[in-house]
Amino acid sequence: MSKKLSSKLESIQDEISKIFRENSLKIIKFSAILKNIFKNLNVDEGLKNEVLILLCKGLIFNRTFRKIPKLEQLIIEYENSNASLLDYSKCFFAKAISKIFNEKIIKYKNEAARRLFLKDLCELTEILHPLPLEKLLTKIEKLQFNERTSVLFGEFTDKLKELIELKWNPDLEIEKKIDEAQREIEIYITRMENFSGFKRGTIGNYQEGLLIHCFFDPWYDEKSSFWGVSFYPILNILNLQPPYIFFDVLRRGLLAREAARFFTPGIMEKMERSYEQMDYCAYKILDDFEAEFWDFARHGLREESKRFDGINYYLEWEAIVGRDFLNKILSRLKSINRFKSEINFAEYQSIVDSLALKPKRIELNPEELSILNFLSEKPLISASGLSQKTGLSIPTVQKLLKTLRLKANIWPSLLVDLNKLNVTCFLVLLKIAPRLVNELINIIWFFPYCGRIYKIFGETNALCYFQVPSRNEDFIHEYLATLKRMDLIEKDFVFKVEDFYYNFNPRFYDVNINDWNVPWDEWGLWLKEYLLTKGWLHAFKGKKQEQKRKIKINKIDLEIIRLLRVNARYPFSELGLKLGVSGAYIGQRIRHLINSKIITPTIASFRIGLDESIFTVFDCKEEDLTAIKSAFDELPMWQGFKISGDMEGIAAMIYVPTGELQELLYAINKYLIEPKLVNKYMIHIIERWTGMRRWLPVELYTDNIGWIFDKEEYLKQLKNELEKLNIK
Repeated sequence: MSKKLSSKLESIQDEISKIFRENSLKIIKFSAILKNIFKNLNVDEGLKNEVLILLCKGLIFNRTFRKIPKLEQLIIEYENSNASLLDYSKCFFAKAISKIFNEKIIKYKNEAARRLFLKDLCELTEILHPLPLEKLLTKIEKLQFNERTSVLFGEFTDKLKELIELKWNPDLEIEKKIDEAQREIEIYITRMENFSGFKRGTIGNYQEGLLIHCFFDPWYDEKSSFWGVSFYPILNILNLQPPYIFFDVLRRGLLAREAARFFTPGIMEKMERSYEQMDYCAYKILDDFEAEFWDFARHGLREESKRFDGINYYLEWEAIVGRDFLNKILSRLKSINRFKSEINFAEYQSIVDSLALKPKRIELNPEELSILNFLSEKPLISASGLSQKTGLSIPTVQKLLKTLRLKANIWPSLLVDLNKLNVTCFLVLLKIAPRLVNELINIIWFFPYCGRIYKIFGETNALCYFQVPSRNEDFIHEYLATLKRMDLIEKDFVFKVEDFYYNFNPRFYDVNINDWNVPWDEWGLWLKEYLLTKGWLHAFKGKKQEQKRKIKINKIDLEIIRLLRVNARYPFSELGLKLGVSGAYIGQRIRHLINSKIITPTIASFRIGLDESIFTVFDCKEEDLTAIKSAFDELPMWQGFKISGDMEGIAAMIYVPTGELQELLYAINKYLIEPKLVNKYMIHIIERWTGMRRWLPVELYTDNIGWIFDKEEYLKQLKNELEKLNIK
């Protein structure tokens, strides 16, 4: 740490130390000292409960405390300890950071700049967490390496000096903050009633008469899922840890999360990552700027939640299921709670999947359809570009884009040519022994290079999508051979992916009937004639097959692709913020990825009335594949692959309007299979929403080595997991 910084911090800490010693022994100061006394004392549960009750009552030096040997002497000793002073100082830190937020947030009109400020402020906020002194100093020093955060830290120290000059006393402000928190928790509980569709007390563990308190809980665990607070159900008291109560926006985030927690069925109490649902609810019921800050600050010391983008996860499901998503999931959980006391995350995920399977009819007006048509042609077209094309004002276009996202889950995504990333993809159809389907699917999912698994209905019952480093593509056959030797799979079909296809086409959406109107018979007849008359020859005359080549990439490229797949309109500055590079560099890499045809912008939609899907494989000639692909491009939405292996041709996942699956199957059979225009075929019904899905394991890529692939370890892990099934 620089001498200048060290000197500044020592000076501030010395001044706070003087205030700490001068102030009388009230609840904040007393509990800060008591917390550190109990760190070095072993006490039984009885005394622990008595101490907590007394602290809740705000009592100091009650006779119960005299049960602690030499308490008065210990208080004098710990009043001079760095640990007690540091806890007390964090109340000053929180107050200073809160002042910065309140003064500066309204000045940020630009969203990217505002989010940058909030991220920086969140980094500063981490010093409020109960870290050891050396880790705290390391975090503070880290802030000095960035010019922007260095300025912020300067403002922070200025605010601390102001508080010191005022001889600010946390104990004199605590009652005011508790009153504010009491009003706020009531507001958030009311908002949760509106958001969830449940009245307080009809679900979860809410009790009337909830009281907010604030003191340092000697046994508080910051690494708990619900950091920042301690809840004592028997007393019906929610204890906000002192530093956070003085940081207004963070306090509101914690209270909003706790309000959501009161509406959470008991069945979720022991479920891993259950806090993610509460964090999402808090995000939804907080005001705009507060919600933005909560998105950054919600993790506390939870490392797991930093790796899992929980809020976006729930927002995606909300877009898929509908705005009443929370009400539906809570209703299911409440009902299941009648006969089941606990639920795990896999079971929870199954409930969410089943909600997503329900058809959702979308009604688009002419303006929305016009926007959608232009987006399907040019996914990254700007709002101003859409304004020129449609004749609508830019604000109207922006509103329509938001409406399409909420109503139909329309968002710009990417088609990624993984072959150019030194990755070879395989589609593997498996017929697994029926009694072992779920178990084996979960075991296969342990393999980090497995990107998707779907349960399907047909000749086989599982579709696995493997994406392995190209130099290790033979591994798939070894992997499957291991399963065969143990008689776990009765049949398998392996298709190597040679090329990737995707198209979204709204041409058959009819605003007059507010529904899709696909002429399946006409489409099928056109496909048949197209193949029989070789119409594709004219359409594709002169087109040369692109020669596949490997492109030089780095890890940041992979991270960029990962984020753009979720939202291809991510601002460069925000991507740079997430990845620790400049926005200009992000723009340069994206242009490289597009020009190299590694990525192609597309429009994706999970909920636009195309709720049924099939997975088909056609063995056909190269030239017929081109025609079939062209025909599929006429359909509302499909994703496909050029394949080789057990069949040579095309594999496709085709999405059709709800209730029209039979019409698609009839058209394929009547106009493609019966005329024998394909050599062989396979058709499966697919559980579209219940698949396991993930992007490439970017954490296993290094710029020096490329993809890290431990073949022996993966096979060993597979065998170990299979042994757990007690399969001989």
